[in-house]
Amino acid sequence: MSGISFSGSSDDERDALWRVIGLLRQFTVDITAVMDAAVGTSYSDNRQSRAALHLTRHGAVGLRELAEVSGLSRRALDHLLAEWREAGTVVRVRDPRDRRTLLVRPTSRGRRSLDVCRRRMGALFVAHQRTAKEIVDELDHHVLDDSDQTPPTDETDVIDLAIALTRVGDVIDDRHRAATRGHVPRRRALLALLVISERGGEIRPSDLAEALTMTSGGTTYLLNQLEQRRLIRRAHGRRDDRRAVVVTLTPAGTRAVDAFFVAVHRAAPEIRQVFLAVRDFDQQLTEQR
Repeated sequence: MSGISFSGSSDDERDALWRVIGLLRQFTVDITAVMDAAVGTSYSDNRQSRAALHLTRHGAVGLRELAEVSGLSRRALDHLLAEWREAGTVVRVRDPRDRRTLLVRPTSRGRRSLDVCRRRMGALFVAHQRTAKEIVDELDHHVLDDSDQTPPTDETDVIDLAIALTRVGDVIDDRHRAATRGHVPRRRALLALLVISERGGEIRPSDLAEALTMTSGGTTYLLNQLEQRRLIRRAHGRRDDRRAVVVTLTPAGTRAVDAFFVAVHRAAPEIRQVFLAVRDFDQQLTEQR
């Protein structure tokens, strides 16, 4: 783990936050895989996921509305839509009520994919109820005061809850950006740094690929990017195998992980609130029936 010294926090609080970060990392890997499979992207971020979820709910959406809801710039949205069109999941059509307006509409293939996404998202929430309970328990017992322990979010629909999770992701990103003065690694890069930190600061590329469910080629590309940004270094040799490549965090990589620790600490009330809803998701479904 990182050697961060967070002012005013006890050892129990720091340990609890690191456990929460580990649980958040695995949850993020799993939910990102569901979103990517639905729309044909690679490691969707919060805004990209929110755009797909909004499309899942409404079926056909104007470009301006999709940009406003997702938080994507028009340029970033155009790039995302190009990926979706290449994957055959969406098309652009004229709004029959206003021919000047362009709508984004799922293709038949896209509708099937988004329906599968909804079902898999619901199954994911049920499967991660234990994870959600552990996150809430760690925050309640070691991090938050009673005044911070607010009721869960009101979302009971799968898509609404997934969108709420992306908004909490935005809160964490904002806190992280503030702690790093704007230099925030992209989601896949940050997850890699967190895995390396969890493994004691060093890891083999094959173990990193397994943790992130990535191919060896994708992992090599990611490590090249991280190395160019001086967040990690690669070297040959370890005690049990001198030929093996070992990936370690640089001081800059450690600072990025430490800043994420601070971000999660500051976003703890929002994290608790949405994961309460995930924890109770199965019960909410039963009550709706």
